[in-house]
Amino acid sequence: MKLRTKVILFVNFMIVIACVITAHMGYQSATSGFEYALELKAESNVHSSMEILSLKYPGEWKIIDGDLFKGDQKMNGANEIVSNLSQLSKGQVTIFNGDTRIATTISGAIGTRTTDSEVINNVLKNGKIFTGSTEIKGEKYSAAYYPINDHTGKTIGM
Repeated sequence: MKLRTKVILFVNFMIVIACVITAHMGYQSATSGFEYALELKAESNVHSSMEILSLKYPGEWKIIDGDLFKGDQKMNGANEIVSNLSQLSKGQVTIFNGDTRIATTISGAIGTRTTDSEVINNVLKNGKIFTGSTEIKGEKYSAAYYPINDHTGKTIGM
């Protein structure tokens, strides 16, 4: 093979490599941006949902005989409430008593517990909002968890 042919093949090979690297970097950037946008939407949805709950059900969050209440509204089994919030937010909605799902739009998840240590540490132990990826019943979600505090400031749910 002539030197000229070898140089042309080498240059073409380098162009292909550069294109593959650029495409991979673009894909990674787009994926990262998409995940970030989903997390922002989830956080916005959780803030809106908490505002709606506060307006519709005035009063403090509290535990009575093991059940979670917002004012006079019992939240255990309040699937109509989470269903309405889900329709507004176009996403899944769950209310937790501690780490246990007591009302949710996720099929078959009532009574299940979160096992995500990041969620438990951030929300239930430290009383902070958590946004990120989580897995529920084997399915990955972009999620936001908001602490539910009683009148003393103790986190009693999310």
